[in-house]
Parts: sequence; structure tokens; C-alpha cells
Amino acid sequence: MVNDWERIVLDFPSSDESTIHPGNDLLVQALQHYFGNTYLMQPVHDMVGFWGSKMEQAAELIHEGEKGRKYIFLLNNTCVVRQMVRRPGASFPDVEPLLTSMIKRYRKCYLDECWAPLKCLSSEEFTAEFLATCNRQMKWKVRAELKYKLRQEIAELIVPPCDGS
Repeated sequence: MVNDWERIVLDFPSSDESTIHPGNDLLVQALQHYFGNTYLMQPVHDMVGFWGSKMEQAAELIHEGEKGRKYIFLLNNTCVVRQMVRRPGASFPDVEPLLTSMIKRYRKCYLDECWAPLKCLSSEEFTAEFLATCNRQMKWKVRAELKYKLRQEIAELIVPPCDGS
């Protein structure tokens, strides 16, 4: 898996954030092999952690200098793998919580990098930066299940709560 992964990361072409990384299949194959052989000793969290660190390296290479886009790439790919391990007949105990934790971390990083700084701006600066951020991200491809959750979290982060009194 390590040798295959290194080749894929080095050969992976520049792409957009919606591209499904070929390393996802390697992880699922490794998990199938792991859960099919009780004699293997490598903890599953090590495999998922290794995959995650390689995905983060790939995201840095592919989306270098693009604010927030690497997190969308990581979110899209981690959600794809989570869907793969949730398929009927798939038996990957303890994997889904690891992936869910990664998704929560990537969402937080995305929000902190792209949207949290807007909270500290004046009204005029906020409007300009909000529009610039929206325009920059308008064409980014985000999986449907993520899109709605991110919209909700962005609104909760930047829209001040109404005082009911």
C-alpha cells in the first residue's frame, strides 16, 4: 500500500476539489484485506491515519496557496470513503468514527480559515470580504451532504444571534 500510495501521490495531476483521489480505493482495499485476515496486527486507526496524512499531503500539493480549497478536497474525499465503508455488506468496525472525526476536523479548519476572520471586520470590510470569499468559492464543487451542513455552519458562525428581548 505504501509503495502504491507514493506513486499515486507523485503522479496525481492537478485537479479541482471535487476530484476523487485514487488513494481512496487503496484504503478500502487495505481495510478489506485487514478485516478479512485476523492475523494482521496493524491497528486500523494507523491505516486510516496514514491515508489521512497522505491525503493532506496531496491536498497541499494540488491546492497550494488556495485558501480553504484543500479542506474541501479533503472533505469530499473523506466523505466518499465514509460512504464506501457504510455500503451494505461492508464490515469495517471502528472505521466510520475515525472518518467522522476527520470530517469534523476538516470542517473546522475550513471554517476557521475562510469564514471566522470575517467576524472581526467592520461592516464595510465584512461585506467586501464576504462577497470576495463567496465569489472565490462559487464554482467549487462540494458534495451535497457537505454543502448544506457547511452553509448552516457558516451562517451560525458569521451571523450574530438575534436577541429575543
